[in-house]
Amino acid sequence: NLNKISRYLGSELADKDYFSISKENREKYRTMAEPDLTINKEFYAFGKTRLYQSVYGSVKRLENGKYDVDITVMFQYTDRFEDVKNINNSSVAKQGLNKEFEGGKSFSFETEPKIITIKKQVNNLDEITGLLKNRLRNIDDNSEEGKDNIRADFYDSVVF
Repeated sequence: NLNKISRYLGSELADKDYFSISKENREKYRTMAEPDLTINKEFYAFGKTRLYQSVYGSVKRLENGKYDVDITVMFQYTDRFEDVKNINNSSVAKQGLNKEFEGGKSFSFETEPKIITIKKQVNNLDEITGLLKNRLRNIDDNSEEGKDNIRADFYDSVVF
């Protein structure tokens, strides 16, 4: 879902030479992801999970066909639990583990935002996806793996 950032910036830039959006007006709904974490064995969510990928900054189309990118992306998970009556509220209870509890109250939580800044000249806006992958995984852009991430996202978007 990281490619939503590249697609959003590309659609906003469209036939213009410059696009900018402030932190106060940052885009978070068109770039939001709703991952299905119910099948993940390492992380399980009972509620409605959203990954907000807020983006702000600027993109400038250069005369040589490249792009000057100066953006910040904020990642933050939120989860809302609405049907909590099915959750056993006592972790030490050995009896009634499958019992439904009536009258549960809804609750939600959100993680601390993770902020990533990209200030770089790119050949194609799809390279932003690879750069985000590298930053999230602490991979050097100049390493073989880092270069592969950037190239893979560019070539995945090209139709031959």
